[in-house]
Amino acid sequence: MSSFERHYAELAGRKGDPCSRQYPKGTRSISGSASFDSLEGSEIKCSGSVMITGELAAQKLSLSGSLRTGSALCCDANASGSLHVTGHASFGTLYASGSVVIEDALECGVCECSGRLEAKEIRADSVWVSGFVGSELLECTRLNAEGGGNVSKVKAVELKVNSRSHGLFSLFRRGDFKFQTLIASEAAELDMASGHVVAAKRVRLGKKCKVDDVFYVESYEAEDGALVGSAKKVSSLEGIERWRTPWKSRD
Repeated sequence: MSSFERHYAELAGRKGDPCSRQYPKGTRSISGSASFDSLEGSEIKCSGSVMITGELAAQKLSLSGSLRTGSALCCDANASGSLHVTGHASFGTLYASGSVVIEDALECGVCECSGRLEAKEIRADSVWVSGFVGSELLECTRLNAEGGGNVSKVKAVELKVNSRSHGLFSLFRRGDFKFQTLIASEAAELDMASGHVVAAKRVRLGKKCKVDDVFYVESYEAEDGALVGSAKKVSSLEGIERWRTPWKSRD
């Protein structure tokens, strides 16, 4: 088991896990405009406009309206509207088909984004993107990105990025998937992606990739048309971030 997998295997048992918390019974439905110091319930449905200065805590959240909160703790969240968290957010599962902004870190078991998701840091077990994701750090066990993105650093066990395979419903998709450093302890498969460094045990690049430097342990493939500055075989990925070559300007 990799260090990433061990980390996320412990998610369910961590203190503050949103799915192990006991929530007050009952459903709260908000269809108008309302403000709260804090809001808690087993199920919260919001189709209106809600402002929470403190914490939002729910076993299940259904959001089709607009909600702004200081922090969020939800086992199951479905956001087809607009969710803005000014602090930290923790979800068991997050389905973001609308707009989700987390100003601090997002912790999640399963994250599916067909809308627009932005967070300072994202740590999850599995992440699937057909919309757009933006973050300084995206760390997960498995990443499947069929939409656009702008992420400074990506760390995963296995990842697949193929922006050209996005579906008709990717309303929030914006261009290809851009990154600075992308590290996969096992496999990295990319197309319509551009960045500075890709490092993985096995690397495969499609014809529409633009990468400055590639480091690989076992295998490396690049289709005709892929723009790669250099590809180097290494014995280990340990310390790979320190090997990054100087950034090369690109039009």
